[in-house]
Amino acid sequence: MRAIWKGSISFGLVNIPIALYPATRKEELSFRLLRRSDLSPVNYKRVAEKDGKEVPWDEIVKGYEYEKGKYVVLKNEDFQRVDLEATQTVDIQDFVDQEEIDPIFFYKPYYLEPQKGGDKAYVLLRDALAESKKVGIAKVVIKTRQYLAGVKAEDGVLVLELMHFAEELADSDKLHVPKKIEPGKREINMAKALIDSMSSKWDPEKYRDDYREALMEVIEEKVEAGGKEIEAKPKPKRQPTKVIDLVSVLQKSLEQTGAKTRSTTPKIDNSMKKIFLATIAFIFMASLIKAEPLSPAEVKNLLARIRQERAAAPQVQADFQEEKTMRLMNKPIVSSGKVSFQMPNKFRREVKGSSPSVTVSDGQQLWIYYPNFKSAERYSLGKRSPLDSVIAAINTALNLENVEGSFHIAATKIDPPKAGYELDLTPRSPSMKRMFQKLKVQINDDLLLQHTEMLQPNGDRVVTVYSNQTRVPIPASTFEFTPPARTEVSSPLGR
Repeated sequence: MRAIWKGSISFGLVNIPIALYPATRKEELSFRLLRRSDLSPVNYKRVAEKDGKEVPWDEIVKGYEYEKGKYVVLKNEDFQRVDLEATQTVDIQDFVDQEEIDPIFFYKPYYLEPQKGGDKAYVLLRDALAESKKVGIAKVVIKTRQYLAGVKAEDGVLVLELMHFAEELADSDKLHVPKKIEPGKREINMAKALIDSMSSKWDPEKYRDDYREALMEVIEEKVEAGGKEIEAKPKPKRQPTKVIDLVSVLQKSLEQTGAKTRSTTPKIDNSMKKIFLATIAFIFMASLIKAEPLSPAEVKNLLARIRQERAAAPQVQADFQEEKTMRLMNKPIVSSGKVSFQMPNKFRREVKGSSPSVTVSDGQQLWIYYPNFKSAERYSLGKRSPLDSVIAAINTALNLENVEGSFHIAATKIDPPKAGYELDLTPRSPSMKRMFQKLKVQINDDLLLQHTEMLQPNGDRVVTVYSNQTRVPIPASTFEFTPPARTEVSSPLGR
C-alpha cells in the first residue's frame, strides 16, 4: 500500500510525522467503451468548445468561471500562494467528545502511520484519544482543497476521517417530514419489539455487495460463453407499493420474526414441520378431489340442512391453524389457537405463539387484548358499527348464518376421499367487500367446518384449518372479558 500524502499532526507544541493511507478501496467494476463492430476501445480527445479542435496538454490551463462565459486563469504560482504550510500539516484545533458529533458529518476515512521519530508521540495521542473518547477536529489541505477532518483512535490505529463543513450539509427543514403525527403507545411498543427481535451484534462480514457479485457472475458466464449472449434468468415480480396499515404489518412482522426465533427449539420445529406437512398434504389431496357443481335448488337444500344442524347445537369450539400469505412478506405467517362461537354473535378467539392475542365479543362490544404489550382495544357493536361486517364474516365462516342474505353463493359437492361441500362466497355489501373479495368454505359430510380461505382486497390470503370441533354447551364466562390490572385500554373508533 502506497502513501497518498505525507506530513505531520500538529497540536499545541506537539508535532508527529505521519503518512496518509486510504482506509477503503473501491470495489466498483470498471468498464471500457467499445466500438460495436470490432470491439475497439474508444478514447476521448480534449476538444475546444469554440472551434472543435483538439487541444494538446501544454496549451491547457485552469480557469474559474466567475460569470457566465467569463473566466479568470489560475497558475501554479497562484495555488502556491495559499498557505503552503497547511498542505503538509494536520492542524488539530479542538478536541471534542465523539458522541457529540453527528455521524452525517463524516464521509471518508484514511489510516495514519507514524514516520521516523514519531512512534512515541503517535502512541501517546492514540491512547489518550481512546481513553478519553475524544476526537481531534483538524484542518488539512490535500492537493488543492482544504478539508475538515477528525482524528480518532480506532482498533489501535489513528484514523483521519474527512468531514463536511457545516455549510456543505443541506438543510433538512426544507423536507416535508410529518411532525404533528403522534403514534400510539401500542404502535411504539410493537415497533420497538420488532426492532428488538431483529437486533444482533454488528458483523460487517455479514453484509455483501449483492449487485457487484451478481454482475460478476454475469461477466464470468459471458467470458466462459466466448462473449455470446446468455439466457436471462426470470426476475421476481415487484409488488406495487401502497399505503398500508402500519399496526397490522408490525404485528405480522413480529409474528414472522418470532417464528424465526422459535425455530431454534426442537419443540417448535416439530410443530412447524407438522403444519407444513399438513398444508402440503392438503394441497396434494385437493388436487385429487373431484368436485361437482350444485344446482340452485341443491344449494338451498344444503343451507337448510346446515341451519337445522346449527339450531340444534348453536355453540361450537375448535382448534385452528392459520397461514397468512402477504404481499409484503417473503414467507407466510403461521399461527394457531382456539376459537369458541355461540350464535348469533358471541365468540372468543385465542392466538398462541410469540405474538399472542385474545379477541372476545359478547354481542355488544368487542375486545382485542395483546398480552405482550399489556394493551387492549375496545369496540362497540351494533348501531351500524364499522365492525359489524367483521362479526358477520366470522359468523358466516364458523356458522354459515344468514349466508344467503350476505353473499352470492356457488357450491360444489366433493367426492371422497375429502367428501363434503365447498362454498364460494362473494360479498354483497360494500362494507364486506372492503374486508375481503372472496371467502371459500369447506365442510365435511357431517356439515362440520374443515377449512376456510379468505382473499382480501390487497391480495393477501388467509387459510384456516379447523380441527377437534365440539358442539357442547360453552360457559357464559367464555364470552366475557375484563382487562387485567395495568392494561392500557383504548377505543380507536370512539364510543
